[in-house]
Amino acid sequence: MPLVEIIRANETSDETVATIVDFSKKIGKTPIVVKDSCGFLVNRILLPYLNEAGFLLDEGVNFERIDSICLKFGMPMGPFTLVDEIGLDVGYKVALILEEHFGARMKVAEILKKAYAQKWLGKKCGKGFYIHPAPARRGWVHKVKNKEPNKEIYNFTGRQKSNLSDDDILKRMLYRMVNEAALCLQEKVCVEASDVDIGLIMGIGFPPFRGGLLHYANSVGCYKIKEDLERF
Repeated sequence: MPLVEIIRANETSDETVATIVDFSKKIGKTPIVVKDSCGFLVNRILLPYLNEAGFLLDEGVNFERIDSICLKFGMPMGPFTLVDEIGLDVGYKVALILEEHFGARMKVAEILKKAYAQKWLGKKCGKGFYIHPAPARRGWVHKVKNKEPNKEIYNFTGRQKSNLSDDDILKRMLYRMVNEAALCLQEKVCVEASDVDIGLIMGIGFPPFRGGLLHYANSVGCYKIKEDLERF
């Protein structure tokens, strides 16, 4: 990842922060300075997005559809593909820490707990929300097939079919991130809205052509987002 989150504790001097910022740039990274708080910035904003994807799946939305909607928006990969890449064991551990600290707002989706219990940890073990082909052995030549959806996931979800529109599915995930980002600014986890935008572009690949999460939110309109959040 090109991003470096520099975590400033209460005792950290300005000189130390400046030194680490300069060093980060010298090794080709993009630094942002973040207050020492639970989840820091990027993980704290990312987890509600992943959790909401889990809630949508629990409500009967096909996880391949959710991934496809996010790809069309411009994300480099859908949330379930991302969970498989990170490893569900890692993501689940972080999610539990955030739930313990922030309470109901960060409640972990049941499907994530159930997939973890099945040890469907993602790409590292060949099976998560998708079934991943084993890497080719050195010297072997064979056709590498793409990953396939793990249909067993649906044995652990609400089987009812959802009537949600693609637009509402996308909004539910994105606006959870927007809301958390606003709280991060309010709590001075970071100083500027641009820190959020740079952090998510460089940290999770939020579509650069949208200018970053909060730039996108401003283009939609805060009052419109508030109305939708209240509706959801």
